[in-house]
Amino acid sequence: MNADAFFTQRKTCPVCGHEFVATRIRSSFIRVKERMPDFRTIFEGINPLHYQVFVCPACQYAALENRFDQVGNDRLQLRRGLLDAFSAEPDFSGTRTAETALRSFELALRTAQIGGAPASLQAPLNLRAAWIAREMRWDDVDRKYTEAALRLYEAAFGDDRNAKTSAVTLMYLIGELHRQLGQQADAVRWLARAAMHPDVKKEPEIERLVRQQWSRAREENKAGDHEIRTDPAENGAMIASIDGDAAEPAPDQPAASPQQNVDFSSRKRLGPKIRFTVTLYEDEIDWLKRLSSVPYAESKLFMDKESVLRALLDAAMETWPEVRGFSDEAGLRQKFIEAMQTKKPGS
Repeated sequence: MNADAFFTQRKTCPVCGHEFVATRIRSSFIRVKERMPDFRTIFEGINPLHYQVFVCPACQYAALENRFDQVGNDRLQLRRGLLDAFSAEPDFSGTRTAETALRSFELALRTAQIGGAPASLQAPLNLRAAWIAREMRWDDVDRKYTEAALRLYEAAFGDDRNAKTSAVTLMYLIGELHRQLGQQADAVRWLARAAMHPDVKKEPEIERLVRQQWSRAREENKAGDHEIRTDPAENGAMIASIDGDAAEPAPDQPAASPQQNVDFSSRKRLGPKIRFTVTLYEDEIDWLKRLSSVPYAESKLFMDKESVLRALLDAAMETWPEVRGFSDEAGLRQKFIEAMQTKKPGS
């Protein structure tokens, strides 16, 4: 390893006041080889990620170099917590192996947890720890930290006002981490939300990644979950491509007669899944988005827009299984309004 690539910097620990030497890498020696969909960068030669965490050898306070001096107000409590957690550790000065680098991130995570850092600050520490574990092909450790990062990013998206990452980027990353963990249905839902976000056009590179990984997650989705795709359409409308269940009555059941209620919630779904395309206006898409976000406030679970549409269709089919007496879209709309108001639409 080229010794000229390194230089040292004296640091003073903001927790205990101890002075120590931190090793840094000269930017001229950093060679990017590849960038991965989860923002991991693969380097040729020296990996600067190994040196991103500064560790005080006296009290074991550890943090990313760009946040090392940002301790917060309760330093005494942090120092006491670090003292209680003190452990035998390797020497973090000089060159670091991948294993030593991983341990530096684990100490940074320990510091963040003791200090009560928000989810938005703990999540990237877990994700970078996963990257280093991946570098060493430690699959179980990689998965452990990826899962932790995903939980924290979801928490940051839900209620962490300290999050500085844009909503579009956060939704994309959550979707991509779901995909990496084999949770393709969740990946598709999160990536679709990112694709439909009104600010996605402001981040063209993220938009490109969203569409690329959304398509990839769909291909990998072996469970047959439902996805939605939106693209610009004429006259301010949006096109939604929906995978829906074919609604066919069971062979041993008679066809429903007019005004007869049918329990569609318990009816067995038969036939293949059918993909069809509908054109919706932006306000209709926005309304579906608002409805699909309601379950999150109640149970922290997301409901995709296809589920909203299916619920509406099933309710309409149960209330009014055979529709007559209209000749155009406006007439049908009026019939449904009458059905919702009276539950006894005219034939």
